[in-house]
Amino acid sequence: MENRKESEDMKKINQKGFTLIELLAVITIMGILMLVAIPAMQRTIENSRRGTFANVAGTYVNAIKTAVSGDELKCGTNTGTDLPDGYYYYKFDSTAVTGQDLMEQGGKSSWGNSEVKGIIIIKKSTTADNKPKFEYSIIMVDSEGRGIGTGTKTTGVPAATVIEANLNRANVNPKDGTYRKLFYQKFPNPTAGTTKWGSTVIPTGTTITSCSLT
Repeated sequence: MENRKESEDMKKINQKGFTLIELLAVITIMGILMLVAIPAMQRTIENSRRGTFANVAGTYVNAIKTAVSGDELKCGTNTGTDLPDGYYYYKFDSTAVTGQDLMEQGGKSSWGNSEVKGIIIIKKSTTADNKPKFEYSIIMVDSEGRGIGTGTKTTGVPAATVIEANLNRANVNPKDGTYRKLFYQKFPNPTAGTTKWGSTVIPTGTTITSCSLT
């Protein structure tokens, strides 16, 4: 009788627990879910970083737009809204500014808070009704070669830039590009005949004037 009672008790315990096959099935399902969930989570994080990087670039552009409208951007002997038609550029380097100055201008990379360097190219023209028109494009790269736009193969001179209207995560390259890294290391000025404003090469012989904040 006692052995029978113990046997019945064991059956009750087994009925409440999991068999080995059931445990293996649960582990297999969890493994499959992890295989699906982890890449999806990584893509979400990467897209978030790309979007944030584009926002940082947009903040730098907005800082220059504000400087232009407030006559705080000096290009040659001219400032702000008085600039003659033509191309101008402003270079920024997060290693050269700190604290509030950095926050006001833009920020750092969304990948590990890496330093960034970039150039904003300003295209000034006059409309048919004689009003000034300012358009902006940008190249911005972090210290690992991730970013917007790219440099040339041998000198790192800015080649591709992205116009303000296209500043979104789709135009942020999360890979450490060799030519982008070369741009970051050498940080050369834009060059007519090589550098593009958006998708259009700035014509050879065109003067691209350097600008500074006053």
